[in-house]
Amino acid sequence: MFASFTEDTTIRNRNPKWKKKYTGMRPVVWDMTNVPAYSFTDADLQRISYSQYYGENCFKGGIFTQLCGWQGVADLWTGAVSDSDYNRREGYLERQEEFQQIDLVDNEVLPFLNIYDKGYRAKMAAWKNGRQKVLQPD
Repeated sequence: MFASFTEDTTIRNRNPKWKKKYTGMRPVVWDMTNVPAYSFTDADLQRISYSQYYGENCFKGGIFTQLCGWQGVADLWTGAVSDSDYNRREGYLERQEEFQQIDLVDNEVLPFLNIYDKGYRAKMAAWKNGRQKVLQPD
């Protein structure tokens, strides 16, 4: 799912600012996106698929970008899910943990540095995961 540390650093080191800023780190930028859905006639489907934030029926999913340009998406959930609940339960933090355990750097585990935007509610989920770091503006 993720680019290896070697792949990421080899490609991103072409730009000196990334090399200087993130030397010895495994940064990944996360955010949420929406995929519009039809309005449902079933009241339960309508309720769980409607996102007040996006103002529509949709599905939401976590999307990520590594500095080398590698992008991916986690599973889509119904639009009514909160960012906090999604980040706590979707499993991408556990997949990052598994990946960093396999993709060792100098025989050491190098944790991901999860970079979130100001409004993204995932800091607590990453902190509780244990071996994840977070960078997020106040």
